[in-house]
Amino acid sequence: MNSTLQQKISTKMSDGLLPTHAPLRSFAGFGSGSLCHGCDEPVLGSEVEHEHDFDGKRTFRLHAACEAIWRTLTNQVPDPWADPPPRS
Repeated sequence: MNSTLQQKISTKMSDGLLPTHAPLRSFAGFGSGSLCHGCDEPVLGSEVEHEHDFDGKRTFRLHAACEAIWRTLTNQVPDPWADPPPRS
C-alpha cells in the first residue's frame, strides 16, 4: 500500500474532507475524468472509478487504489450510526 497516498487519505478523513463511514449507495464503472477525492488526480476513462453517495447531496469519486485505502481506513473508524455495544 502506498504510504504517502494512505497518509493523504487519512488526513482528509481526519480533516472532514472525506467521510469516515459507509455510503448509502456505491457504484463502479469507467472513469469520468472527474478528480479523485482521495488523491486529487483525474480518474481517466481507462481506469475504474468508484462513486459513493452519502446523502443524496454529497458524492465522492475515487480511483480503485484510493477506494481500497479509504475502505481500509474507514473500517478502522467506529460507525457513528452503529448500535452501541451491549452494556455488561
